[in-house]
Amino acid sequence: MRAPSDVPWQSDERTFRICVFEGADSRLSTFDYSRTSLTTVLEQCAWRSDEEARLWALAVVVQTSAGEPGGLVWLSGTDYRTRPSRPSGWRARREMQDRYLAARTRRGEAPLLPDGRRLIRMFFDHGRTLPLWETFTDHYTIERGALPLTPGLERDLATWQETWEDRSPDPAPGDDETFLTTAWALHARLERELEDIAEVRPDFC
Repeated sequence: MRAPSDVPWQSDERTFRICVFEGADSRLSTFDYSRTSLTTVLEQCAWRSDEEARLWALAVVVQTSAGEPGGLVWLSGTDYRTRPSRPSGWRARREMQDRYLAARTRRGEAPLLPDGRRLIRMFFDHGRTLPLWETFTDHYTIERGALPLTPGLERDLATWQETWEDRSPDPAPGDDETFLTTAWALHARLERELEDIAEVRPDFC
């Protein structure tokens, strides 16, 4: 393990950026903080979001050479206005959504996203019929007939769950890739069928 003194340089100069997303269209407000601690900035995240009543993300502003634009390194969350294109983006989005929905639940409010839709999570677990879940509700596990899905999609989801249950703990080369390709195809179908009522989050990635 390398000690701090082993790295080429160190700096305590940094700028944090809090991004707050409000409403169904995720209107963005940004707030920059320099010469302050992470603890203080996290307190500001709670205040700026009105104790999680709005989605927020936190980044460090990366400074580049003069005349060139800087960038952001996300510490918590991501740009909520952009649909994730990679698993890391979905995981960052999950962090934002889960703390937002947990806060709504503590306030006795329905666990709905800012656009008014439900959040359906897609992942596999043992002993289930469908790989679908809805956190912060009384019906955490989703059974057949609980969502307005076409019979074909519901059947294919059940088959995918069974395939996962029957998988070898030591899959052959290529099996994981094939399994995940099927998962993403099912996720796309779910998104289309539930577009008006729910976001489908691929927690399998």
